[in-house]
Amino acid sequence: MIHLLREEYNYVEKAGAYFADPKSNHKFADIAQVYRLLGELKILELPVNEQFNMARHLKQPSKSWRGDNSSAVEREEKARARALRQSLEEVRRSSASPSDQ
Repeated sequence: MIHLLREEYNYVEKAGAYFADPKSNHKFADIAQVYRLLGELKILELPVNEQFNMARHLKQPSKSWRGDNSSAVEREEKARARALRQSLEEVRRSSASPSDQ
């Protein structure tokens, strides 16, 4: 919100890019959503000093949260690696034991 109000880091342009082509600019969806809400709530029409009095930094849900689904991907990769290690261990155990022929 602060970056949109200060027009920093091209956030207003990023929101506009998302509105123009959401599919190509999906990474700006959060910025566009906040910008849209600021407009709907008429916050952008307020004097700048009132905008900044209302503005708050948004806190992350947790210290490690990134918002890009990387934690879910990492969890899945670790689960796959764990399953592969277990499978390999089973193969090693079965090949190490004498076969019944």
